[in-house]
Amino acid sequence: MRHIIKPALELFIVAAVTTTLLILTHALTLGPIENQHRIAQEKLMSEILQATVFNEIPAEKSGTINRVFEALNNDVVIGYIVELAPKGYDDTISMIVGISKQDNVITGMRVLKHSETPGLGAIAATEKFYRKFEGRRLIPLKVVRSSPREDEIDAITSATITTRAITNAVNEAIEWYQKKELHLESHLLEAEIEIMREVLHAAIYREIPSVKSGNIDRIFEAINENEDELVGYVFELSPSGYAGKINIIVGISRIDDAVSGMRVIKHHETIGRGALAVREEFYRKFDGRKLVPLTVVKGSPGENEIDAISRATITTRAITNAVNEAIEWYQGRDLK
Repeated sequence: MRHIIKPALELFIVAAVTTTLLILTHALTLGPIENQHRIAQEKLMSEILQATVFNEIPAEKSGTINRVFEALNNDVVIGYIVELAPKGYDDTISMIVGISKQDNVITGMRVLKHSETPGLGAIAATEKFYRKFEGRRLIPLKVVRSSPREDEIDAITSATITTRAITNAVNEAIEWYQKKELHLESHLLEAEIEIMREVLHAAIYREIPSVKSGNIDRIFEAINENEDELVGYVFELSPSGYAGKINIIVGISRIDDAVSGMRVIKHHETIGRGALAVREEFYRKFDGRKLVPLTVVKGSPGENEIDAISRATITTRAITNAVNEAIEWYQGRDLK
């Protein structure tokens, strides 16, 4: 019995010592390894968003979003880094997306880790693919096989699944940012959304920040949810009428390059005169108008003219000039 117990005890002691050493080694090296990973990731973060500090912030895990970091310069938040893990063709793709608060654009994307096929999906981890996302506006992107437009990403040849996985993850980052910073549709009153849909039908309305100019109060991008397509813009304006501010909404269609509609939301105009601007008959005067400046006339209007409401020329001109402001903004922004 002793010749069995002694070797077993020696083996147990060796195993215990070895296990202890392994645990100690792991504990001693874990910190430095994690620190190296953090340094490497922050280096990639700095490549897509120029900041001095990246602080992880509380963010609800949803979809493929894992973590979110605030990017700061001189204690000022200049944007966010969103870490995501979408499912690629072969396995999960670990990636980060940068979004600028100052410019409201995608500043860049980087793949941290992947198992995609060399020469196919693995091309997603190259500088050429990264550049496809730089400077993109904060609207949903979709994948096409060739000839991409402003809101489209050209798929990697024979790697559409990989391209779509990454593009959808970028869209998730955009959606997270929109909800946090830009007062999305969920912040709009249902009645306001219904009026927007009367002038330009869309599934989603996303506010563009910092565009207050002249009589323009707010501008919304109108998005077709099924095709992730920017179909036009909806403008909120408040020109001065005869008896005070008139709050109106104007829609402009990118599909038809025309005014898609106008509605008066609130006014103090004279009953039987300027108040007639809230009637369907007056609204129809703007439907389908070409994107050229409109002028007000008192009878027999031409192609680019609006017939004034009887004894309410000031009201008519205020609304028409506001529509012209929306047209001018669209021409400058969308047709560059």
